[in-house]
Amino acid sequence: QMFGYESAEQILALPSLLELIAEDDQQEAINAYESVISGKARPKIRVFENTKKNGEQFSVLTIDHVTEWQGQPALQITLVDFSQQIEA
Repeated sequence: QMFGYESAEQILALPSLLELIAEDDQQEAINAYESVISGKARPKIRVFENTKKNGEQFSVLTIDHVTEWQGQPALQITLVDFSQQIEA
């Protein structure tokens, strides 16, 4: 709902989850993912600009956690809408 989609299935049907991240932050998100998943960096809290289904951008606080998915290392990310805190 945070992104304006009605279901998780709609989000998972996107060609890439990068579509949820503002274009200016996509490379930083990729670099962060690769660093954490490879063990070169520790999981941490970050703030990214994200894009809603309607194109509106909003700030999201992300909290990384390394886990395992189908036998492979994966990154579980908790998202918190941080827009109001940024605007204040």
